[in-house]
Amino acid sequence: MPKHTYNPRRNSVADIERIVLLRISTGVYRSRNRIPNCEELAKELGANKNTVSKAYQALAEHGFLNPRAGRGTFVTKRPPSALRSRAATELGKSLEQVIREASLVGLLEPEFRRLMDAKIERIYRRSQARVGFIDCNPLDAGILAKQLEDMISYPVEPVLLADVLEKPMLYLDIFAILVVGLSHLTELETGLPVDPPQGSAEIVPMFTPPSAESLTKVARLKPGSRVGIVCTTANALESLTGLVRASGPSLTVRGALVNNRRQLNRTLAVSDVVLATISAQLALDGFQLAIPVIPVTFRINEAQAQQIADHLLTHLGSYPTALAS
Repeated sequence: MPKHTYNPRRNSVADIERIVLLRISTGVYRSRNRIPNCEELAKELGANKNTVSKAYQALAEHGFLNPRAGRGTFVTKRPPSALRSRAATELGKSLEQVIREASLVGLLEPEFRRLMDAKIERIYRRSQARVGFIDCNPLDAGILAKQLEDMISYPVEPVLLADVLEKPMLYLDIFAILVVGLSHLTELETGLPVDPPQGSAEIVPMFTPPSAESLTKVARLKPGSRVGIVCTTANALESLTGLVRASGPSLTVRGALVNNRRQLNRTLAVSDVVLATISAQLALDGFQLAIPVIPVTFRINEAQAQQIADHLLTHLGSYPTALAS
C-alpha cells in the first residue's frame, strides 16, 4: 500500500506546534530522535517552510526540541526542570480560577472531581487516541470492533449503544473516535447533544454489509424458497430483508425480531431456511429447528478501515503502523 501523507487545511504556527507535540506525546517522534527538517515537514503537511521553522523555534524555546547545527532537530529527553516549575506555577493559577468558577456555578465537588478525572484519564493515562465501535449488543460490537482493530492494527473497543445514550457526555469525552453502523446512526444522534463541546469524540458512520458468503448462500437457494430472517433490531431486519429480496427476487421473505415470540414462532413455522444474525442465533438455541440456519456476519472492508485511519491521522499526527507502510 502506498505511503500516505497528511495535507490538512490548518497551516498556522500553533497548528504545526500542536501536530509536533501530538507526535511526541504518542511516540511517533521519540525522545532523543531526530525529527523531519522544516522542508520535509512542510511538504508533508502542505504548510509553508517558514511557518514550520517558526513552530520549531517556539518548541525549542519551550524545551521540547533541541536544534543541533549541521545535524538536525531532535526531541529532548524532557523539558528543563526550570521550565516545568514555571509552567506548574502558571497552571496552578489557572486551575484555581477554574475551580472557583466551578464552585460559583454550583458544580458539586464530586461532580468536578469526576470531570477532572475523565480529562486526566484522557490526556495522561493514554498515549493513543481512544477508538470505539458502537453496536446495540455486545456480541456484534465485539466482532466488528475486532475486525476493525485487526485491519488498522490499532486498539478498537466495543461500546454498547445503550451505554452511550445513558451517559453521552462521558463517552464523548473519553473517546476520540466513535464508529457507529448506519442502522444505529439516527438513534445515536438523537440521544447526543445538539452542540457537543469542542474536543468531543468524532462520530464516524460506517456501512457494515452482510458478508458475501452469507448472501451467496441465499442467492443459491431454490426459486420459491421461503426464507425467514431473524434479527435483534428492527433496523437490521429492514436492511437485511431488502438485501435478501434483491439477492433472490423469487424468494418468499418473512422476518421476525427475537424479542417478539409470537412473530418469531410464526416465521419459523412457515420457513424453509432461516437467515439469522450472530446475535439472533443465541435466541434460536432453545428451538429444535428441523430447517437449516444460515448465519449472517457483517464485514468491514478495507476502504472503510482506511476511512477510520484517515480520521485517526488528525488525532495522532500519523497513520497507524499497518497503514503507513
